[in-house]
Amino acid sequence: MKERLNFRQLIAVASMLFGLFFGAGNLIFPVHMGQLAGANSYVAAIGFIVTAVGLPLIGVAAFGISRSDDLLAMSSRVGKGYGVFFTCALYLTIGPLFAIPRCAATSFTIGVEPLLGGDEIISRNTSYLWLKQTDGDVKKIYSFSRKNLETYAKTLRMMLDYLPADGQILFTQAPLASIGNRWTDQPSTYCGGGSSAETMLRECIGDEARIHVFNSMAILEPHIAAGEKMFYQTDHHWTAEGAYVVASEMMKAQGLPVVPYEEYDYKAIRSKAQTKKGVHDTFNALYPLLPTRSLIVTNRTNETELPLMNYS
Repeated sequence: MKERLNFRQLIAVASMLFGLFFGAGNLIFPVHMGQLAGANSYVAAIGFIVTAVGLPLIGVAAFGISRSDDLLAMSSRVGKGYGVFFTCALYLTIGPLFAIPRCAATSFTIGVEPLLGGDEIISRNTSYLWLKQTDGDVKKIYSFSRKNLETYAKTLRMMLDYLPADGQILFTQAPLASIGNRWTDQPSTYCGGGSSAETMLRECIGDEARIHVFNSMAILEPHIAAGEKMFYQTDHHWTAEGAYVVASEMMKAQGLPVVPYEEYDYKAIRSKAQTKKGVHDTFNALYPLLPTRSLIVTNRTNETELPLMNYS
C-alpha cells in the first residue's frame, strides 16, 4: 500500500535530503572550480551538475525504487559479503577518512588561517615568488633576502633625490612569462601564484610616502584565472594587455584617470618564433596618446634619445 506524505513529513524529508547533500564543499568547490576553469566555465559547470547533482539524485531514486530498508539490505542484493564491504567502505568514506578531515580543513582555512596571515609565504629574512599547486601545496620559484631588498629600497630612496618635491615612484616587478604561463599550461598541477617580495620591500622602505609598491602577481591572478592572455608564449615578457592591467591599477591607486584599452591605436606584430604546437604570438605595440620622449639615462646625467615609440 502506498503511503502519501503529508506536508510536515514532506518538509522533514526535504530538509534531511538537503542536509545530506549540501555541505561546505558545495559552497567553496564550485567557486574555486569556476576560477580554475576560466573560459571553460560552462563545460565545467555541466560536469559539476552531472556528477555533484545528477549522480546523487540517481542514488536517491535507486534507493527508493529498491524498497530496501537500509544500505546493507540494498547492497546485499549483489552478495552478502559485498553488502558488508560496501556499507563499511561508504560509511568510512563519508566519515573519518574523507568528510571529517575535509570539514576540519575547511574550518581552519576559513576561520583560522586568515588570522595567521593568509597564504602569503614569508619569513623574517626571506620572501618568495611561488606557484600554488592543486594539491594545496606551493612551489617556491625564487627567494628574495631582506638584505637584498633593503639595498633595493635604499636605491629607490636615492632616486627620489632626482625627482621634483612632489615626484612619486611607482614600483612593480613583472614575472617572467615562463612563470605566469606555467599554471595555465599545467592546470592539473598549478592553480595560481603569489609573491611576498613586495610586502618585505614595503617594510624596508618604511614610512616613505612617495614610493608606492604594487604586487603584479596579485593584480594579474584573477585575469589569468578568467582566461585572459597576460603573457606571451614565445617571449618572456607580459602582453600589452597584461602591462595595461597592472598600469591601470597603479594609476587608479594614485587617483589618476585610466584611458580604456580600446581607445589606443596599436600595430599588431606577428612573432617569428612559435611554440612546439606551431602557435605564433601577436605583439600589440600601442602608440602613445600624447607626445612622448623615451630616454636612456646613464651616469645619472647623460641622456640618450631612444625611439621606442617608432613602429613604422
